[in-house]
Amino acid sequence: LYQITKISNQTVQKFYVAAKELFEHKNYVDAADAFYFLTVLASTSADAWLGLAHAEYARNNYQEALYAYNWAIERTPQEYAPYMFCAACYLALDNDESAYAALDQAAELIQKQLGSCELSQQIEKHKQRLKRRKKTRSSYEHR
Repeated sequence: LYQITKISNQTVQKFYVAAKELFEHKNYVDAADAFYFLTVLASTSADAWLGLAHAEYARNNYQEALYAYNWAIERTPQEYAPYMFCAACYLALDNDESAYAALDQAAELIQKQLGSCELSQQIEKHKQRLKRRKKTRSSYEHR
């Protein structure tokens, strides 16, 4: 859209900096609005989608955050961080299976990019906790 409206990349970048400042000052409502505007203006920007997702997550709007994180993933599928943030949203929504799948995808990307490292080990620990939690929940459900 910014190509059609003749808004320069510098202007888009200024909007991004302003939105980021709103977020950093914990003004999450206005930050979400500003990042949403950026996603309309520059829909291919993964940073705009991540900013919107982080602002929605900070507002406990986990479903909206997931939507934005998934758009960020569409823009940069090789990045592992959005999958980790998706996992946090799924956990907040009490959806352990989807959280596990998101962590699994993050772990796969980390393994490809970084090999075995502390981050991949931490993700594996979280995945194991989710497996144990699932077993514990299913044993309570069968009582």
